[in-house]
Amino acid sequence: MRSLSLVVALTMLATIAPSAQAEDASRPPERTPRTLFIPSVHADFSRAAPGWRGVAFIAAAAGLGAAAGANELDLSQHIAANRLSASQHLADAVRPFGNEVVLAGGVLAWGAAWASQRRVLYTAVQRADLSIASAAVVTLALKAVVGRYRPDESPGDPGRYSPFSSHDGFPSGHSTLAFGAAAALDRETSSRWVPAIAYPLAGLVGWSRLYDRKHWPSDVVAGAAIGFGVAWKAEDVMRPRTNGAPGTTGARLEFDALDGSLAAVRLRW
Repeated sequence: MRSLSLVVALTMLATIAPSAQAEDASRPPERTPRTLFIPSVHADFSRAAPGWRGVAFIAAAAGLGAAAGANELDLSQHIAANRLSASQHLADAVRPFGNEVVLAGGVLAWGAAWASQRRVLYTAVQRADLSIASAAVVTLALKAVVGRYRPDESPGDPGRYSPFSSHDGFPSGHSTLAFGAAAALDRETSSRWVPAIAYPLAGLVGWSRLYDRKHWPSDVVAGAAIGFGVAWKAEDVMRPRTNGAPGTTGARLEFDALDGSLAAVRLRW
């Protein structure tokens, strides 16, 4: 487990570092025990409101969650009836990437980036870690409020709830962390292979929770949506503006004119 966590931390640093080239060379960052625990990011909560893409994502996630909820007993029973030793080995292998490995890897990456004295790298790693943490907080709060029974606690009744109890089936915390980490790394790196690996791995983590009968399908869908959506929006809130404009993705039309005549029309995302 420790070796996996170290691999994740090194992977975070290796993928984020090339995208953090614009170092602030005016002075090296202060490196004291106090600064290790103080985020260097500056949040702009005016950018927390969802745009049309956010509304569309919420609607799609709600629809997928409703579809999963309508068939989750059949889906859960089908998975339970088709168990293979190879599938169990795969579930065992990917499960830590939705909990211990992400948490420990994030902590190690934070400390390593702080020790590197590279201001931009340290800030980027902090954004990634804080984005994942934001998604985790939302999921933990919902777990405490909803109080849903897990499949191994109530095998034949996916609609059993006990709000504000010790039952914490909804949403899936492993799916939240896995998809939150995938979204944060996707935002902080320009490497194409990162999302190609991170998102499928996160999907396997969600599948493992179904296979282990620890969550209903709608738990996994909700956890994945929260992990991705909250982490992505948290990145928006913490990323700096450029020339007075948001430094994040977004749809906008740009008109380039030369001598009063229209020269080009661009749609930037």
